[in-house]
Amino acid sequence: MSANVLMISEQSFKDFTVASANIDLKNVTQVIKMTQDRYIHPICGTALYNKILELIVAGTIGDAGNAVYKTLLDSYIRYFIQLCPR
Repeated sequence: MSANVLMISEQSFKDFTVASANIDLKNVTQVIKMTQDRYIHPICGTALYNKILELIVAGTIGDAGNAVYKTLLDSYIRYFIQLCPR
């Protein structure tokens, strides 16, 4: 799957954490990607992880048939990425 797909936007990360508004987006992107690779991928497993990334890239994560993936992403994964210790 694409190495550049983020499960949370940089702005959402900055809004929810104590990250300064002046922090470089490049650093935020690296932290998000590292958290996805180091924690989310092993917890979800490759098949589920790649499925969620594919739905994000395709823009279909919000479709009715993908409600389970959307709930997982919104209710669990995004909060984990925001709160995960670095």
